[in-house]
Amino acid sequence: MRIKCLSVKLESLVDITDKACLAKSFDGREVIIPKSQIFGQDYEVLKSEAYWITEWILKKKNIQYSSKKVQWFKI
Repeated sequence: MRIKCLSVKLESLVDITDKACLAKSFDGREVIIPKSQIFGQDYEVLKSEAYWITEWILKKKNIQYSSKKVQWFKI
């Protein structure tokens, strides 16, 4: 099975528990994202930190993101 992830630029991504992170976007919004929905850092982005986050969880959260850069991950 494959899952669609988007590259999301964040001001910060901080562990808050062993199962969740606090994501802060550049417009100041903060949301909690389960670690299971984060598939690592996008190292191609150089000017800021970016992370691969599942598209379906982003649609449920009130955080700034773009759907331009997509990556499919096997789960």
